[in-house]
Amino acid sequence: MTTTVKTVSKKVLFVDPVNIRASEYESDEGLTNSIRAEGIIEPLIVRPVKGKLGIIAGGRRFRAGIEAGLKEFPVIVKKLDDNQAMGLSIQENLQRKNCPEILIAEKVSELYSNINSGASHSDKVKWFEEEIGVKERSLRRYRSMSALGKKFKKKFMYKKSSGPQVDTHTAEQISWGNYSDEEQLAIGKEIIGKDQKKATDFVKKIKSYKDKPIEEAIKKAKRIPEAISYSVSFDLKVQRAFQKFTSEKQVSSTEVIRKSVEQYLKRSGYL
Repeated sequence: MTTTVKTVSKKVLFVDPVNIRASEYESDEGLTNSIRAEGIIEPLIVRPVKGKLGIIAGGRRFRAGIEAGLKEFPVIVKKLDDNQAMGLSIQENLQRKNCPEILIAEKVSELYSNINSGASHSDKVKWFEEEIGVKERSLRRYRSMSALGKKFKKKFMYKKSSGPQVDTHTAEQISWGNYSDEEQLAIGKEIIGKDQKKATDFVKKIKSYKDKPIEEAIKKAKRIPEAISYSVSFDLKVQRAFQKFTSEKQVSSTEVIRKSVEQYLKRSGYL
C-alpha cells in the first residue's frame, strides 16, 4: 500500500492532545538547526480534526520547524479515532530514547482506561501486546508510574535534561507503597542520584517500615546493611500462577517472596 505524503501550511497544523508530547517541549537547538539546513526529512503523521490536522507523531519536529522559520510541512494523513491515535503516538515514542518514560506511562494508563471498558484485564493486556507492542510487565510498570503523585512526577520524572531523575523501576516500587505526595517527595530526595539497584533496594528497606512515619522509616532504612540475595526457581505451573498474581494484584515478586518467607519463619517460631 502506497503512503501519500503531502505538503500543508503550518496554519492548519496543531499538536493533537492525544500526542504524548502535546504539553512537553524543550527547545532543541540541534534539531532546529538541522531542520533549518535540511528541512523536515521524516513527514509528520496527522489526522483530520475539525477542519485542521492534529499531529500524532512529529510534535517536536513541528515545533522545531516553526522555530526554524518553516511555513509548510510534509505530512501523512491518517483517519484515526482517539484510541488509535493515542496508540500510534505511544508506538512512535517507544522508539525514541529522548522521551521521558513518565509521559509514555501516563498515555498508556489513559489508553488502558479508555479501551473497551467492559473488557477484562487479560483482554486489555492482550490488546496492548498485539496492537502496540507493550508487554504485560511494561504495562504494569507504566500504570504504576502513572499513579504516582503529581509533585513527585514533576520534580523527579518529567524532564531528562534537568539533571538526575528517578528511574522507572524505582518509581514503580514507590508507587506500590501507596505513599502520600509528601512521603513520595521525601523518598525521592533520598534516592535521587543513586543507581537503579541502590535506589530500588533503599525503597524496599523503607517499605519494610510502612507502619512508621516516613522520616523514621528513612532513618531506619539507612541503618540496614545491604540485603542478602537468593535465587529462587519454580516449576512452570507455579511460575504462571505467580506471574498472574503479581500482575493482577500489582505487587512486586520480591515483596511477595519476602513476606511469604517472613510469615513462614514466624509460624515456625524463628521470628
